[in-house]
Amino acid sequence: MSATSIPTSSNPVDNASDPSISVVMVVRNEEKYIAEAIQSILDQTLSDFEFIIVDDHSTDRTKEIIGAFSDSRIQLFDNPNTPGKPGGLNFGYAQAQGRYIAHMDGDDISLPDRLRLQYDFMESHPDIGVCGGGMVKFYERKWFNQERIVHQPGQNNEVIKKMFIGRIGVNNATALIRAKVIPDTVRYDSQFNCAEDYMFYSVLAQFTQFGNLPDIVYKYRRYSSNLSKYMKGTKRRDGIKAHLIHLHRIFSEVDFAHKEKFLMLLHDKKTKLKLHEVVEVYRTAGFYEFNNYKDIKSLIKARIDFIGYAVTRPVNVTLTLYWLYYKMHSAVSQCFSTKSRNDL
Repeated sequence: MSATSIPTSSNPVDNASDPSISVVMVVRNEEKYIAEAIQSILDQTLSDFEFIIVDDHSTDRTKEIIGAFSDSRIQLFDNPNTPGKPGGLNFGYAQAQGRYIAHMDGDDISLPDRLRLQYDFMESHPDIGVCGGGMVKFYERKWFNQERIVHQPGQNNEVIKKMFIGRIGVNNATALIRAKVIPDTVRYDSQFNCAEDYMFYSVLAQFTQFGNLPDIVYKYRRYSSNLSKYMKGTKRRDGIKAHLIHLHRIFSEVDFAHKEKFLMLLHDKKTKLKLHEVVEVYRTAGFYEFNNYKDIKSLIKARIDFIGYAVTRPVNVTLTLYWLYYKMHSAVSQCFSTKSRNDL
């Protein structure tokens, strides 16, 4: 597919034939904010980039607004893959020529020094494959305009710990990725349309290290139509499923008592779990220093009650169990974070 032709820019590019960074943005029906998002990239203090915009079947004026920009760094494509962000990102990555790939969303704002700060960091840290940064979440409501700053851990081992408990550990929209660390087999999975980022990074963590800048580099816009009620439910379900797959991958690498039974529990092989079964697996796997059934039962049930999970839902019980394991055995997360990349 050929890119939409855009007139030559008045803002010169350092090396147009081989850009340092490929900014990839997947958009769908972003007519309200797309101009501001694009301008925030064009105004970057580092100008050596290409800007790949993949339109994911917009039905509003999004493409018309993009086409009005006269900057040669912009390349506009239609998403030829399955509709959705995963397919759009995979296509955008395939077009990228830069040594680094930067994320951008069509309703957000990149602060002017974002690419420069991340590029300089990556150039001086060749062991890091993914670099994120701090961001400000802001709301556009007349009655609520509070801003919230979101930072992620700076060190790789802390990022890995967050992945262990179901968090990405990188503000995804701020990510700058070293293109060469992405294996051909690692792509965004359309089966996880609302958790594609967690799946992508949890797999990529097997091949490279992560880091996050303390600098605020991005403004993330929150508004009522960001995510529908249906999509919020889908996001939660996809997130749980992706988390379980990641945990299975990790625990398949570790030996412990009754491992087979525990992995079956993780894979949700049973349609319904009883609390005493969870306690038995927990006890026999040696996940706590005592073997008293009543104490373990009370501990698990208290945690389930606290987070409002139903005991009869296997996935929720499993996640609760892993949460307890993580909290009480910090050594395991240290083991995963320091494990040699060659051993994975």
